Amino acid sequence: MPFRALLEMPSVKSIHNFGFSELANSREHLEWFLASGGQLGEDIDIDNILDDSDPNQPDLFVSLDLDVIDMAFAPGVSAMNPAGWTSRHAEAAVFAAGMSNRVRCFDIMELCPPHDINARTARLAAHLFLTFLRGFTERDS
Repeated sequence: MPFRALLEMPSVKSIHNFGFSELANSREHLEWFLASGGQLGEDIDIDNILDDSDPNQPDLFVSLDLDVIDMAFAPGVSAMNPAGWTSRHAEAAVFAAGMSNRVRCFDIMELCPPHDINARTARLAAHLFLTFLRGFTERDS
């Protein structure tokens, strides 16, 4: 699993996972993740993670997995989510990431074109990427 590989790297201090589904993951997987330094989004505040006020905070890599978004907005993912984020919630999160000087890398993952209905998820992914870039252009230099 990619999270395990990341958490086993000495340079990775923690992973914050937003939208974790207990129904789609085993208890053993969750226990290992939490015991290895992983944190779940329900326990953390995204604005606090992206806060630039302390220059000693580490740089961030933000990866948006589209399957965190509700399947009504993002049907074209590998693991459709019947109780996920709204597209507006995802938009606010990626804009905040774009605004944060701590974010050094950003990607969008889990688009599955064979499952995408009328390219809705692809359009949403493009919109979210442009939203990140808009936030990036508004960063304090």
